[in-house]
Amino acid sequence: MSKNKIKGKKSNRIFKIFLAVLITITLLLGGTAVWGVNKFRTLVDNSYTQLPDGENTDQNKQQKPSKELESFHILLLGVDSRDGDRGRSDTIIVATVNPHTEQILLTSLPRDTYAKIPGYGSTKINHAMAHGGVSLVKDTVEQFLDIEIDHYMTIDFKGFQKAIDVLGGVTINVEKDMRYRDPTDGTNISIKKGLQELDGKNSLDYVRFRTDSEADYGRMRRQQEFIRAVVEEMTQFSNVTRVIPFIEAVSGGIETDVHRTQVEALVKRFFGVRGSAIQSESIESRSYQDNDGIWFVEITASERDRVSRVLEEFKAKKE
Repeated sequence: MSKNKIKGKKSNRIFKIFLAVLITITLLLGGTAVWGVNKFRTLVDNSYTQLPDGENTDQNKQQKPSKELESFHILLLGVDSRDGDRGRSDTIIVATVNPHTEQILLTSLPRDTYAKIPGYGSTKINHAMAHGGVSLVKDTVEQFLDIEIDHYMTIDFKGFQKAIDVLGGVTINVEKDMRYRDPTDGTNISIKKGLQELDGKNSLDYVRFRTDSEADYGRMRRQQEFIRAVVEEMTQFSNVTRVIPFIEAVSGGIETDVHRTQVEALVKRFFGVRGSAIQSESIESRSYQDNDGIWFVEITASERDRVSRVLEEFKAKKE
């Protein structure tokens, strides 16, 4: 058994990508014609999906939020539909967005985390998606960390890959050669070590890779580093003719209950933000193998309490 620190930065796939989307929209609102703004609003509206236990009416979609822009926790889930299966949520991130300080705190949970899934007992936390979709993942994470999740966002890998290609690639200093092949699902990862520009396919491979000694911990770290790189790339996104195609590519694989009017307010607040605005919280954990040979990640109750306090304090900051 070994102890590992999970760096909870912005992730994968996901990001696929809350922050990247916000920054892109910022440029859209500030530098394109009215038709572009209207196009953006249509795309965001099309991504708007309330959870089953929430209200989802045309009237609510048109109403502006009644409260001023406040801090919130948003659950970011990366889903893989390579085989038409949306029952996997290999990326689980709690992003705490604080408009007052113009900062975002990312906390990643390993997909193998041992957690109690309401109605299904204790098992790997990523099984919640298959059992009950986003609603059950939300309930599971809320109980596990003892926080209230205000919003959710799911991002499909396919839209992520297209969006990176539209962006023109992302510059990453790859720390090691990455090679992995799985004929059963068509995975073929082959990325060389060194500073380079990754296209959509290699970017997706980079944030998926976990076939090394660091396993899921290394993947989460790389995912979050990649998010920072995307944010930096977006701040230099000078070709506005690519803005709409980029948003179209991203929004095509996104579902969220963040209302368009709130997205617009966040865009204005986070205008010009850089990668340094994205922080991360580390979680102390240990990996272990049960009697059946299945690997789990254990996060103690005391550690979960600590993380909960950190997230709530970050959310409550006013300056």
